[in-house]
Amino acid sequence: MRIKCYIMIKSLLITFFALLTIQLSAQTEKGTILLGGQLLYSKTKELAGGYYQGNVVARRINLVPQVGFFIKDNLAFGTGLGYTSYKKDREVERQGLVVAPFGRYYARLWNDNLKFVGQLAFPIQILKNERYYYYNDNLQIYEVTASPGIVFFPAKKLGIELLFNGASFSKNSEHDEEFSFGDDLLSPMIGIQFHL
Repeated sequence: MRIKCYIMIKSLLITFFALLTIQLSAQTEKGTILLGGQLLYSKTKELAGGYYQGNVVARRINLVPQVGFFIKDNLAFGTGLGYTSYKKDREVERQGLVVAPFGRYYARLWNDNLKFVGQLAFPIQILKNERYYYYNDNLQIYEVTASPGIVFFPAKKLGIELLFNGASFSKNSEHDEEFSFGDDLLSPMIGIQFHL
């Protein structure tokens, strides 16, 4: 029984690594349509401000479907339209719409199955801001983000990607500004893209 299990595991591993080395021509050529999206979930502990002392939990969810077009080999432009939510225990709850125009460039790594991707995006978030015990208002956030990542192409028209927040600058309608560099490396965005 152990020998059969060992042979089966060995053959599955050989098949897996053989599929990784197959030369697929991933669809990042001029004229290809990019269709997919990204999902981000993060949970962090932050220090509470105001009347509350101790730690509070902050949760963030982004779901942004995207569509783009390759205007040149390995260079695509497009936009995303989706939903965002940010909740911090007892203090803040924001949810609303995200519009995110983007440009992305793909660079081949050792074969066409694995590519580096760099994305420059300009997300605009229109949020309903509910501050407990204070007042409700609307909030607009304007951002510029540079996100490096890796895309794996298990099939010719399918890309599975991992994007990291490399650098970002944001400004909101309350005139708050924030710059971050690599602070979300432990909460990557996971995406699936179809190349049609």
